[in-house]
Amino acid sequence: MLLAVSSSIVLAVLVWRGTRALEQVDSAVEALQQSQAFFQALFASSPDGVIVVDHEGRIVQINTQAVELFGYQAEDLLGQAVEILIPERFRHTHGTWRANYMAAPRARPMGTGLKLMGRRKDSSEFPVDVSLSPVETAHGLYVIADVRDISARVQTEEETRQLVAQLRMLAAHLQRVREEERTRIARELHDELGQVLTGLSMDLDWLERRLEAAGSGELRDLLLGKTQAMAQLLGTTADTIRRIISELRPGILDTLGLVAALEWQAQDFYSRTNIACTVHTELQEIVLDHERTTALFRVCQEALTNVARHAQASAVAIRLAKTDDAVVLEVHDNGRGVMPAELTTRGSVGLLGMQERARQLGGEVTITGEPGQGTTVTVRLPLCTGG
Repeated sequence: MLLAVSSSIVLAVLVWRGTRALEQVDSAVEALQQSQAFFQALFASSPDGVIVVDHEGRIVQINTQAVELFGYQAEDLLGQAVEILIPERFRHTHGTWRANYMAAPRARPMGTGLKLMGRRKDSSEFPVDVSLSPVETAHGLYVIADVRDISARVQTEEETRQLVAQLRMLAAHLQRVREEERTRIARELHDELGQVLTGLSMDLDWLERRLEAAGSGELRDLLLGKTQAMAQLLGTTADTIRRIISELRPGILDTLGLVAALEWQAQDFYSRTNIACTVHTELQEIVLDHERTTALFRVCQEALTNVARHAQASAVAIRLAKTDDAVVLEVHDNGRGVMPAELTTRGSVGLLGMQERARQLGGEVTITGEPGQGTTVTVRLPLCTGG
């Protein structure tokens, strides 16, 4: 009787355990089904194309978005090598890269990004951005590829590049036109107005001599005083005209060259600002084309203008040197030092102008500053052929 009871108890325990095990299996199956349903929902609802590739590079799953993106039916792609979605000229390279990628699971970062060309069923090509995520499973390695059509972005980037190139061409044209106009105005002021002022000066000198020889008298003294005042005003006007001509286009730049023009600019800067300005160079002269000569002089001119306005400096040093392939101009002041934020403010148009001048000639302008140590403007231009 006791043995029968014991057997019943053991049987009941086994049944209970079996029931519990079945419940746990059912629960695990349900959880797995829920996970699969959740994954499928994510897989199907992704705004991008999603392709799952096995360790041999075959497509094992693909969502509707990817199917529509490449113009295939899902059954046409399942089991195919993923290279079917890549233009033929890139397939070998991609296949080699994919094999290397699959061979090093620990070296693969999540979300590896690629920019590739995709190929539709109709053979048309389009740029895609691909993000790869490897997944290790009990059945081996799989890679989930998130594929996004970036045709619109690429087109916008290309249009932006073209627009920037056009704007730079326009800026270069405007710079040339501006320099030509400044040169023309300076020449006309020198030739036309200079001749008129010279003629007036000669006439006043003649009139003054006649009045001095006319004896004495109140009217004579009055007229003589007026002519002397007019001569003084005429001299001041002539000095102003010469200054304007020099600011527009210093003749010394075209007649004696860059080195002489920089030395003249340093002297003129000191006379106007009382800030010591020196030129240091081992070059007696440097042969450059018109554009490079003008660009270097204008950058120096703009740099000195910024020193006078903002630097709070007491001295400026200009250095000019030539290397095997470039000419380098440096303007260094001992002022307060420019801060990085000042280089990008709305008032830094002059700095942008310097950089654009150099860029148009294949060069660059760098501006550095240290608080209390001053600011250095360096322009480097490649030498033109034969320069």
